[in-house]
Amino acid sequence: MQIALKGAGSLLIVNSQGQRLGYDGTKLVQEIPGATVSRPRTGKGAAQPIYFVPNGEAYSITLNGQGVQAGVVGTSTVSFFGQGMSIAVRDLQLNHADQHKLTLSADAQNLGFVAGNNITSPTFRISTTIKTGPGVFLGGPTSYQFQVGNVDLTKGQQLDFSLNKPTGQFDFKATGGAATASNYDLDIVRTDTNSTQAFKKTGISLSPTDTHQLNFGTWKTNQQVSIDIDRGSKGQISERQPLPTAPVPTPTP
Repeated sequence: MQIALKGAGSLLIVNSQGQRLGYDGTKLVQEIPGATVSRPRTGKGAAQPIYFVPNGEAYSITLNGQGVQAGVVGTSTVSFFGQGMSIAVRDLQLNHADQHKLTLSADAQNLGFVAGNNITSPTFRISTTIKTGPGVFLGGPTSYQFQVGNVDLTKGQQLDFSLNKPTGQFDFKATGGAATASNYDLDIVRTDTNSTQAFKKTGISLSPTDTHQLNFGTWKTNQQVSIDIDRGSKGQISERQPLPTAPVPTPTP
């Protein structure tokens, strides 16, 4: 699993045994067995390190703003690659005293994020290819990109994302932080052996304790997309919210 930071700040990665990799203050620590650090260089000097950690372990990651100059707002992107997954958390605003918290499950299909400040418009992008199960379209390997963007978060607010590849289901929920609903923009891109389908809807409302569930395994070409809502995240669907917009072209990365 590769973990990379682009932009401001520094990363500290901790495994389930409490062993660390990354920066504790200004000191680089390397305690995780089998983990390595790559230090690429550019024409303008040293770039951010790239971290390689063993697959099959859960990790907690802190994005620390200690290296950001006081009074300056930095911008950061944290990316994860491995185990058939590509995850990027982009446009993270970072001040000197801020700490954003991320968690990654052992199978890399669950991502948690806790805002370290009142952050404006971060973007969460999760991509994968599915070879078997309900998410397969037209009988061949099918790639998906799910993007939840332009989310306004308050300090301490948590977002949890879960991609269940065997069932063709993508969930996300908000906990803590503000007592009011957050709005987000949803982009979905599906690429099969013959074509690319895309869907976009802006301004979807997510209440503080609700879970939104997208059953992408049942998404048909040119069909309306719906979100199942679990009010209070009790494990029971309370409402189905149609998203009445036609699929639109969305550029793939």
